[in-house]
Amino acid sequence: MIEAAASGPVLCVLAYRQRWLSPSLAAALSRASAAGLLEARSLEPLSPEQARELLGDHPNQEEVYREAEGNPQYLQILAADDETVVDAGTAILGELADLDPVSMTVLETAAVLGRQFHAESLAAVAQLAPAAATASLDALSRRDLVRPAQPAPQLSLRHPAVGKVVYQRLEPGRRTDLHRRAEAAGRLLDRGGHVEVIPNKQRADRDQRREPEPPSRVARRRPRTYG
Repeated sequence: MIEAAASGPVLCVLAYRQRWLSPSLAAALSRASAAGLLEARSLEPLSPEQARELLGDHPNQEEVYREAEGNPQYLQILAADDETVVDAGTAILGELADLDPVSMTVLETAAVLGRQFHAESLAAVAQLAPAAATASLDALSRRDLVRPAQPAPQLSLRHPAVGKVVYQRLEPGRRTDLHRRAEAAGRLLDRGGHVEVIPNKQRADRDQRREPEPPSRVARRRPRTYG
């Protein structure tokens, strides 16, 4: 590139996620922008018409579009069935390729717990020391796989599509074991006075019907607040 630049103008195209931008690269881009050498363009979400063209004749197209927020990768993942979701989520699987075992355990547990979770609840279900779970959550946050959620101090995966890919790649025995741990820990969410069980439990129940298991019980307890 240096040799090419010495003989004529060079156009460099850089694609990145804003949350993944390191401080050093952000500083370099800032200097380039200030010098008038950088033109930044943000990719806009797909329009409903573009999403329709991508998904074809999908029965829940409007719901999938709202959930995916116009992201083409998430559109394909959320529209996929259980048999094809891993293929649709190849790029997400690439993000998981070099995760250490503890971080992978944390991610799998988060996928089972559902959309939002407390760090201490996750540590209990994953059978990890709170400090180890927190360190892994911090590392996953730096990779933008885990994000803060509301109400604080809850956390969530980057998007439900990430959870769907991770959840579906779990082996049936591992998935069932995590659900049993979650139920034994009394994993319940309080939403405005209503108690809601983990979103992925329906899929776990379906898996258990394929291979009959003893009926599980959800123990209700008072909601806890973690600081």
